[in-house]
Amino acid sequence: SPVECFGPEASARAKDLLDGERVRLEYDVETTDRFERRLAYVFREGDDLFVNEALLRGGYAERFRDTPNRRYVDRLIAAEAAARRENAGLWGTCRR
Repeated sequence: SPVECFGPEASARAKDLLDGERVRLEYDVETTDRFERRLAYVFREGDDLFVNEALLRGGYAERFRDTPNRRYVDRLIAAEAAARRENAGLWGTCRR
């Protein structure tokens, strides 16, 4: 499939956050989506950084909406909204 707008930047940022780091995965109601992709909340073990939230807040990701998983939904919605307001990352680069 074609590379999405801001995809290379998002991939590089995820690598920066995770390369060489140990992580803890938390699961919610669904553990995979309809394409068998794993759905998890990712936390770095060293400093407990909530990686999903960090990627959203920086504008490197868009919240996955097609899931019943709700454990951190308020935090994730707030992080994405902040990125949108600030035109961070993909929100300032890509047409939406």
